[in-house]
Amino acid sequence: GRPITGVEVRIVGDDGRPLPADEEGAIEVRGPVLMRRYLEEEKGAEPPLREGWLRTGDTGRLDSDRRLHPTGRRDDRIIRGGENVSPAEVEAALVEDPSVEEAVVVGVPDAEWGEVPAALIRPSGDAIDTEALSERLSGRIARFKLPARIRTSEEIPRLASGKPDRSAVRERLAAG
Repeated sequence: GRPITGVEVRIVGDDGRPLPADEEGAIEVRGPVLMRRYLEEEKGAEPPLREGWLRTGDTGRLDSDRRLHPTGRRDDRIIRGGENVSPAEVEAALVEDPSVEEAVVVGVPDAEWGEVPAALIRPSGDAIDTEALSERLSGRIARFKLPARIRTSEEIPRLASGKPDRSAVRERLAAG
């Protein structure tokens, strides 16, 4: 959607420079309704404000009409051998498959690529062929975004807020 009146929104790359329309990057905002600084900024932590712009920790893109399209949390981003993978994109592709009810994608350590995407899914039926699912997925997303492993579960671990507990999912998938 559009930003509220008086709030500016921009999308920046890893170098902090604004990106053109429809490119995904970090969401930053500024305006008179935002904080000026943390009361007690942690020593050694990257300050949340840079030249008046607040780093939200979210990723997204602005279209040519300046509408904001959030795509996920920056901390959730997976970096596979230098390529950025948005878990939200992979999750959306997974749940498009009729055999998948819910999916959570996280990065897990990998000796060759640093980290790779891995998925924990809740199937919509009794049994699911994860190899066949992976093959169907390969036609919809880039090869480097494909989950290196897909595990099934009757339940997705959740936080008290009801959101998926990505740390618990990561531990479960990293353990094999």
